[in-house]
Amino acid sequence: MPILNKWIEQGNYLQLLTLTVRDGPYLDERLKFINDAWRTFYSGSSVRKKWKESFPGGLKSLEVKIGKGSGIWHPHLHCLVMKDNFSRDYPWLKERWKQLTDDNGSVHIKGLNTKNLLRSAAEVVKYIIKPEQSIYGDDLKFNQLYYNLKGRRQISTWGLLRGIREVDLEEALETQDEKKLEQFVCTQCGCTVGELKAFLFDEIKQEQLFNVITPK
Repeated sequence: MPILNKWIEQGNYLQLLTLTVRDGPYLDERLKFINDAWRTFYSGSSVRKKWKESFPGGLKSLEVKIGKGSGIWHPHLHCLVMKDNFSRDYPWLKERWKQLTDDNGSVHIKGLNTKNLLRSAAEVVKYIIKPEQSIYGDDLKFNQLYYNLKGRRQISTWGLLRGIREVDLEEALETQDEKKLEQFVCTQCGCTVGELKAFLFDEIKQEQLFNVITPK
């Protein structure tokens, strides 16, 4: 959060880039497909220079869902990207991703809400701790999800965000003091205890609403 806040204060930009591929019945195959496409997309020589110039830093998060219309696996990538100047990236991103996915993928770009940067950043990384509820009611899907994501790194960084030190919560957790833990988290994120509680309340409320309207 301190890095992102400073980036915005300096007059730069943050955007959310979402990369999708066509849904498929086998999660292992879809994960390999999207990861191979990303590896070439990010590291391939043809756009490597342009990527680094357009997005000098960023964070990538893998989300795995069930497609609403298809009922089968829908893995996709959310990227929080840092930009130091305005440029129209959609045309070349769309064309390159289209090539790498055999015309079976899509690209979406939108600006992040910098007025509530904590919430915007959390939207990108929350999927690793907030999987789709419907998967838990299907043993076959749950087994596929577990065995294909076990030990897999779902969040990674590059450029200006590479190598950020992970916060060590051990000391805070050992206290078993909820107030001290809240203060510790808020100190790291730059928010207040009130903002943290409001954010968590909204997330829980959304989960409860989902459970009420979703058939068991």
